[in-house]
Amino acid sequence: MELIFFDRNSLQYKDYGFVDNEYDIQLDLVVTQRSSFLVNKSKLNIALGDILIIKNKDFFYVGIIESIEVQNEFKTQIHTLDFKELFNKEILALTFEGDIASYLEQVIRSNFIESSDNNQNLNYLTIENQASVQGVLFFEEDKIIAISELIELINKSYGISILYEVTFIRGRVLGIKIKITQTSTGIKIKSNLKNITDLIINDSEAQLVNKVIFYPKQNNTEHLQEVFYLLLTNGEISNDLNHPLRYRNVNSKAFIYSDNDYPKLDLRARNEMLSSKLDHQITFTINNNQSNPKLQLGDFVEFITESKTYDSIVTGLRYLKTMKLTQVTLGEFRIKLTDKIKLLNKTVKSSTGNVQITQTTLNNLDGGEY
Repeated sequence: MELIFFDRNSLQYKDYGFVDNEYDIQLDLVVTQRSSFLVNKSKLNIALGDILIIKNKDFFYVGIIESIEVQNEFKTQIHTLDFKELFNKEILALTFEGDIASYLEQVIRSNFIESSDNNQNLNYLTIENQASVQGVLFFEEDKIIAISELIELINKSYGISILYEVTFIRGRVLGIKIKITQTSTGIKIKSNLKNITDLIINDSEAQLVNKVIFYPKQNNTEHLQEVFYLLLTNGEISNDLNHPLRYRNVNSKAFIYSDNDYPKLDLRARNEMLSSKLDHQITFTINNNQSNPKLQLGDFVEFITESKTYDSIVTGLRYLKTMKLTQVTLGEFRIKLTDKIKLLNKTVKSSTGNVQITQTTLNNLDGGEY
């Protein structure tokens, strides 16, 4: 496998190298993961922060060099972060209503292409917006959010994903294209699929929140009633206490609301209840042949086991020593202690009250059944 290295600011070519099977490529939507490559070269004209690009037959990887360590006179160990870590820049969280994909494009463009700070601009970046979704993002006042976390929240809420594509002219790298796409279909995967191995399912010990109650503040003048919302087993929200699709065991959370909060209580309840549906971790290894689903980060998946069906999202992909197999992670729950610490260090979590997001249930599973 060939690795090509470029200057981060200009994308000018700097050097190249090769790896055999001594690599570990990790992509993750939930926590920051590091990839590693043992390059068959000891002298590389590269620096921390430079760009590494892999162009394989059916696979692109763009990484940011985090560490360089010469192992011996023949090999160098390189660790990288996924290119999405570029978007860890923090911005003021502003409430928005309208085309969510266009809003995301504007955020990226204003911070990395058309910023008033010219040193922050990366002139080789282009954006191709292939999505258009109307929606609402409500943020509390005076909140800061990283652009990467905003992307994560929008992905879970509206199925809008960020993909990267390296653009070439006559074999020469020209730039990096950011593609804003919408996932409109989901995939059904059965746990007994022949080519699935190493299946491990971990559910959070926390019970799914299926009822949210709002109590009025004592100084409210317009809205004085108690308001509740219920999560149904099909993912929809209801106010009907006798609905046949209610969860049998009630697990509720309560909040206080003001007169100004009242118009968006349903959005807050929806976010609170639906975010907990991803509180699991399903990992498995799948063979990358043509008869199996080709999964990408952010894809919606209905994972079917004998005892339970999980509505989930692809949150992790790993390629360890081979491109013939992919280690897949579904859901947001993390088992490793280091990953749990990373989650605790995130400044904004979708389960907190910092943001309320409209979230739709995916009913179109025409992406295939496996």
